[in-house]
Amino acid sequence: MGGSRHRSKPRLGIVELAVDPADVDRDRYPVRIRLTRPLTPFEMDGLAVAEPGMHVEGDALVVPDARLDDIAHDRREWAGRLERVESLAGEREGESMVADHRRVEEQTRHGSHLGSQHEHDRGLH
Repeated sequence: MGGSRHRSKPRLGIVELAVDPADVDRDRYPVRIRLTRPLTPFEMDGLAVAEPGMHVEGDALVVPDARLDDIAHDRREWAGRLERVESLAGEREGESMVADHRRVEEQTRHGSHLGSQHEHDRGLH
């Protein structure tokens, strides 16, 4: 197995819900949704699109203005939201890989001509 990176990562899932006990006397408060793993950078981008206002702390999403009971009751809905975040991340990661591949192809194609192009440009000035 050496140093090769595994491409397959566990699906995002909810491990637990947590709140600061000092907050529960208020009507609404931050609720932490601890996940099965930390979000990837692409998933964080997807989260920003799919769930504006939420932020990430380590392996947890923080819903800034909620109630524990509401999130616990809507656990299936939250699982669907996490799937959407993963789906958006997959699309963005795919787009990024295609863009990177195209950029490398462009550099390779133009790289061999740069020296002669540079000298040609210099002769025009």
